Amino acid sequence: MIEVGLVGFGLAGRAFHAPVIRAVPGLHLAAIVQRNGNEAAEKYPDVRIVRSLDELVSIPEIRLIVIATPNETHYPFARQCLEASRDVVVDKPFTTTLEEAVSLVAVLLTGPARSPSALRCPADRPVRPAAA
Repeated sequence: MIEVGLVGFGLAGRAFHAPVIRAVPGLHLAAIVQRNGNEAAEKYPDVRIVRSLDELVSIPEIRLIVIATPNETHYPFARQCLEASRDVVVDKPFTTTLEEAVSLVAVLLTGPARSPSALRCPADRPVRPAAA
């Protein structure tokens, strides 16, 4: 069983990520980061609710962290998770700049030995260049 932490309980976390994590055999939604409010605790009373990413990465059992937060937080949150030796799924967009994306891949490749699949960004369609 893979222990999963979810960062963010807005629309994406609440409506998509948490239910999918719960539905996938082999995954266990172990903790949710919700900075304020009690919606996560009310909907998932069996899940540990924490108030910060620091608190989440301090839980040693968490192996996979799903980031479902505002776009500008994807890079720093994913980097912190990778540096804490966690596998990461980042909601799209992966990062807001190419430089941030390259940096995350570098952190992954220079950190503890892990599969390149330890850093993922799900997409429902291929990324295409913007029209000129």
